[in-house]
Amino acid sequence: MARAMQEGLEAKQRIAQKALSLVEEGARVGISGGSTCTAFARTLRLKAVEVFTNAVNIAVELYSYPKTRVHVLEGELNAYSYELVGPRALASARRVPELDFLFVGATAINEKGFFMRDTPEAQVAQALAERARAVYVLAEARKWGREGAVGFFRPLGGVTGWIKEEDHGDVGRDPR
Repeated sequence: MARAMQEGLEAKQRIAQKALSLVEEGARVGISGGSTCTAFARTLRLKAVEVFTNAVNIAVELYSYPKTRVHVLEGELNAYSYELVGPRALASARRVPELDFLFVGATAINEKGFFMRDTPEAQVAQALAERARAVYVLAEARKWGREGAVGFFRPLGGVTGWIKEEDHGDVGRDPR
C-alpha cells in the first residue's frame, strides 16, 4: 500500500480534492479501500461526516478526528488488501443506512467497466452501492485500458461518475 500511495501521489491528491468538493457537512459517506480512496479519506478528516467503510486502513486514517464518525463493516480481512470481505461483510453492507455517496477505487477500467482487484472486494462494493444515492469511482486516468483485474464492479454507465485527475467536464462519461 505504501508503494501504491506514492505512485501517482499528485494525481491521487487532485482526485481526492475533487471528490471532497462533492461532500457537504453531515453527509453519510461510504468508502472502499485502495490508495486513491485512502487519499480521499485523509481530506475528510476535518469535515463533520459519517463514514461507513470495509477498509481497516480508512478507519484508522479517520478514527481520531472528532468531527468524523466512523463505522467499520464486519468481515474477514482480505489477504490482498486492507478490506474486510466475505459473507459477514456483505451482510453488514446490506444493513448500512442509506448513503449520500459511495466512493470506490478501481484497479482496471476498460470498455467493459470498472474492476477491482478481486471478486470479494467487488461484491462488498456492489452491496454498498445498492445503499448509495450516488456512486463515484476514484481512479487515475492511467487505469483506462487495463485488463486482468477479476472483480467486476459496474459497467461504465453504472456509476454516477468517474473522478480522475484530468477531467474536462467528462466525469462519468466514456473516457475514450
